[in-house]
Amino acid sequence: MIGRFITACALALTLPVSALAKDDTSFAQLRKEEAVTVNPEKAYFLFRVPDAANSIFFLRVPSKADLAAYETAKRAEYDRKKRKMPYEEFVFDWEEVPNLFEVRPKRKYVEIGDKLRVQIVEAPAGEYVVYGVGYNGYMYQCNCMGTVGFVAEPGKVTDLGTYLVSNAWDPSPHPELKDESGLGRVARMDFGMFAFGIRPVEGEAFVPAQLAGSEIVPAPYRAIGPWVDRRRIHANRLAAIPGVLEYREGIPFDPVTGDELRLSLHN
Repeated sequence: MIGRFITACALALTLPVSALAKDDTSFAQLRKEEAVTVNPEKAYFLFRVPDAANSIFFLRVPSKADLAAYETAKRAEYDRKKRKMPYEEFVFDWEEVPNLFEVRPKRKYVEIGDKLRVQIVEAPAGEYVVYGVGYNGYMYQCNCMGTVGFVAEPGKVTDLGTYLVSNAWDPSPHPELKDESGLGRVARMDFGMFAFGIRPVEGEAFVPAQLAGSEIVPAPYRAIGPWVDRRRIHANRLAAIPGVLEYREGIPFDPVTGDELRLSLHN
């Protein structure tokens, strides 16, 4: 499990910098044989992945305490020696509190049910953003042109539904990705692009035996607007989710409020 710290401002998710951190035990992807004892101070994610080739990346929105600690450390490092650039342009890598995390469905899984790899993750409680997809520690493609976020409450299992990833250049077998796939050569130039979407949980979805008796709640997804991330190979968007995230002529909108989602993160 990798972790980076990415700062955020005003909960609108402004991202000025990030730092690669070492493996972080606060965000743990559980294996099939591991029993689950719900910690009342921790949050838990449950989701299903039919295609296990790609990693899924989640961003935890930093708390006010995280941001204050980051600014203190950044100021101390900036003042440590004379610098030509102003403080605002000083790029500072901080590994103390990582908050960009990777789930690798191909390496770890709880149980394969109905041809799905079912994932259980123990994580810090808080607000999260479905950030992008990648491979083995590298965030290859961000959802920088539109995505969703959710709140994971302590002591509860948040059911994220089913996460769908397909090659964007070929037609996808998943109906949710029809507008993001079958793009042909334009999506397969020097580096291939992926179509990424979410099927929110509905009805009696498969739940591993480890979670029997746990309080499971559907993810309260909300739409999040575009941002810039210069570390990725590709910038794409999460597929539209009815009632949560929609696109009008390529522009992301929140169907709940009817508002256009303007640039809300920068890096």
